[in-house]
Amino acid sequence: MKKLHIFFLLCIFIIFPFVSKSQIQSTEGVDFWTTFLYNHSSSAQTTLIISAQRACTGTIQNPNTGWSTTFSVPAQGRTQVTIPNAQAYCTSSATTDNKGIHITATDTISLYASNFIDYTFDATGVLPTPALGNEYIIQTYTGTFNGANIAMIATENGTTLDITPTAATPGHPANVTFSITLNRGQVFQMITSSNGDLSGTHIVSRDCKKFAVLGGCRCTQVPNGYGYCDHIVEQMWPISSWGKEFIVTNSLQRTRDRVRVTASTNGTQVYRDGSLITTLNARGTYEFEISSSQPAFYVRSTQPIATYLYYTGSTYGGGYGDPSSVWISPIEQRISKITFGTFQPGQTLTQYINIVCPTAGVPLMRLDGVNIASAFSIVPGNPAYSYARRSISHATHTLEGDSGFVAHIYGLGTDESYAFSCGSSAANLVNKLFVNNVASVDIQANQEYCMNDTIVFRAQVETNYDGIRWEFGDGITDTGEIVTHVYPTYGYYTVYMIIDRRSSDNNCGGFDTISTFVRILQNETFIYDSVCAGFPYNANGLNIPSAQHDTAVTTIFPSFWGCDSVVHVNLYVSPIDPYPVRDDICIGKIYDENGFNITADSVGLITDTLYLTSSLNCDSTVILYLNVYPIDPIPISATICVGETYTDNGFNIFGGNVGIIKDTLHLTSSIGCDSTVILTLQVAPLPTINLGRDIVLCHENDFPVRLDAGSGFALYEWSTGATSQTITVPEVGTYSVTVTSYDNCVNSDEITIDLHHVDVTISQDPEDFCISHSAVLTANTEAPNILWNTGETTPTIMITKHGSYYVTVTDGFCEASARIGIKECPFNVYWPNAFTPYLNDGTNDYFQLHGEIQNIKEFEIHIYDRWGQLVFKADNVHFKWDGKVYGAWIPNHVFSYVMHVTTILGKKEVYKGTITVL
Repeated sequence: MKKLHIFFLLCIFIIFPFVSKSQIQSTEGVDFWTTFLYNHSSSAQTTLIISAQRACTGTIQNPNTGWSTTFSVPAQGRTQVTIPNAQAYCTSSATTDNKGIHITATDTISLYASNFIDYTFDATGVLPTPALGNEYIIQTYTGTFNGANIAMIATENGTTLDITPTAATPGHPANVTFSITLNRGQVFQMITSSNGDLSGTHIVSRDCKKFAVLGGCRCTQVPNGYGYCDHIVEQMWPISSWGKEFIVTNSLQRTRDRVRVTASTNGTQVYRDGSLITTLNARGTYEFEISSSQPAFYVRSTQPIATYLYYTGSTYGGGYGDPSSVWISPIEQRISKITFGTFQPGQTLTQYINIVCPTAGVPLMRLDGVNIASAFSIVPGNPAYSYARRSISHATHTLEGDSGFVAHIYGLGTDESYAFSCGSSAANLVNKLFVNNVASVDIQANQEYCMNDTIVFRAQVETNYDGIRWEFGDGITDTGEIVTHVYPTYGYYTVYMIIDRRSSDNNCGGFDTISTFVRILQNETFIYDSVCAGFPYNANGLNIPSAQHDTAVTTIFPSFWGCDSVVHVNLYVSPIDPYPVRDDICIGKIYDENGFNITADSVGLITDTLYLTSSLNCDSTVILYLNVYPIDPIPISATICVGETYTDNGFNIFGGNVGIIKDTLHLTSSIGCDSTVILTLQVAPLPTINLGRDIVLCHENDFPVRLDAGSGFALYEWSTGATSQTITVPEVGTYSVTVTSYDNCVNSDEITIDLHHVDVTISQDPEDFCISHSAVLTANTEAPNILWNTGETTPTIMITKHGSYYVTVTDGFCEASARIGIKECPFNVYWPNAFTPYLNDGTNDYFQLHGEIQNIKEFEIHIYDRWGQLVFKADNVHFKWDGKVYGAWIPNHVFSYVMHVTTILGKKEVYKGTITVL
């Protein structure tokens, strides 16, 4: 039955793949070239993310080194490939390197490149080779520390580039054109000095050869003067793909972003929400700010411009993130579907997507198959467009919208961020196709046209061309700038406008193709259908809850586009046989009614079906619901955990203690199947889990810490996401684990790991102990418990002796110690070994002590002649011996002495020597 409906479905599946086909170039493709700019350091983690709507495989190779690798991508999935630095990471300036890599795939993919070093990280979307151009105007930022840099990649041998830089680079002054020649896969990188900006640099190839350009900064502040420095990179788009209309959206979790626009033509006026903000000449750049108080605004220009959004430093923009940049796609470059992936290295915490689409298309916007219309708001400066800003998970996502959209992805972390355009068209916007005076990029997704109406197709071509050819999708073609066409048959058609530029633009031209879709409405339709009696019929404008009689209805469907359709529906109602059957039976019996023959061999519900066909070919089904009841006795075994209640099979038993509980329940059914249910209920214990006491570590190198939940459990679920018995943790925090026993009982425990930093140093005042033979030692620490090797427990102690002093401090968990050595002070007392007392000239008249005699506490001296006779003794440090023996001098006589000294520090010394009286 309903054969006509089946035919309609087949038509839909045949037509839709044809309708979805498009010749407009997008950021998806099968052939790509890329490289990686010089980041802040000589090495970086260089990565490609490859996403695809359909499963495919591919190859990545460096054609000049011979290196290659392969990849595979699942449908609606992604893969990540790390590229060795030696193959694609550019670290030199003004030299030619073999650092270009070529990516090819068996089906269309989206390609994104990531250049990561801790806290200097950015990413970019990569344009497929057909979307590349032969002329570019560059936009970078002022490179605060390491300068701005750009890199050009040749896709063909013998690619000669004429380069006019706006800032000096090694060997090339600003605003002086120079030329280089590259072969396929070769890269030429230019790097300015600090504070250089290459915005406005003009690069054009000879012989029309396409090449790729990446631009950015090794490490810059945005704006300059505000922390922190970060790497930024974005692939440059050819001038032919620039646009005139943009919706710029502020980033979530940030207070301020920066926007830069660069012009390709003199006298380009730029408007923000209708107000003129600047007039630029060719290669000129203008920068302005967007704040969180205005999350979206409309930018329009009189000539094509390039628009980039810059994320500011965390000390300027507030919240998470740091400098990165992203190409803002013109709203003329909308795309209807894209599959993309996110990056999650380093400190990045949260992923976001900003989406812009026509307001009319909001109801059909979908992310991963889920309608997201409620997330959109209207752009105040242009209500024809709406925007959404939302967080997304770190995963692969698919974004769809029938009216098309542009979007960009960004990730924000602690002093770190990245951003890239996740996908758009990459059409040549210099030329346009109009249908009934409406540009194809502005045609609404539900636009319809009437059968037999005359439709006007017009080409607006801004470049030189040789001719224009039209293909209308129904086998008819035409030529010329303005043509008309009539569709006598309803359906979907793809219209192609093919511009022949083979001999134009200095022979750089080729064929430019722009396409659009037209949907032709049917004016009158006759439908013959049937339905079984009693069934609902909801199709072709009819809504019949229960069909009982043949029906003929004519319905007029008014069209918003003025093409009213008349539908004639003739519905035949075919009678239908039997019914659903519900019955009861005791276990072991045979049910042989209503055409069934079933043995009831188990307790419960038996469902069976019987298919019948009426004489009018209206299929029907008898559905049997047979309840099988038990016969006494019925043993039942079950297990619950302690503290749970068993409520199945008519019981209500609380498991308050571990063990076995037995109970019975007597049942009598309405059909006479009396039975007794005997329950054996095992009350299982909760699993015993003990992670131990909280841990306090004293040193960073005590990490990682191994945590063990114990063996013998069926499942482990750690707060870290791990599912193993043991884990190792690298930092402080509270960690918990939930374990499940083989009885399906659950218990949990947690442990806190802390790190204490206990330090101590000793300071001395005064620093020179020997000044006063005393000093104050201070233990510099925040620990509450202090113990010196002197036994004292105060932060400061007074010392009066030399030696080693130790202090040990502890906070109750961790301890630290320090030592200071106090050197013995020199004994700065001296005396002569000869003197001339008899000269009486005031010099060397006495034998006496000189120097720091105040440091002597006890003193005694004995002087002997050569025969050992005592001739002088004293116990006063201030003694003076005049050299006389028994009242007279003995010239040129040598005497010996013995001196006993006790210092004020208690040190005892004995000095022996001779003294000569001259």
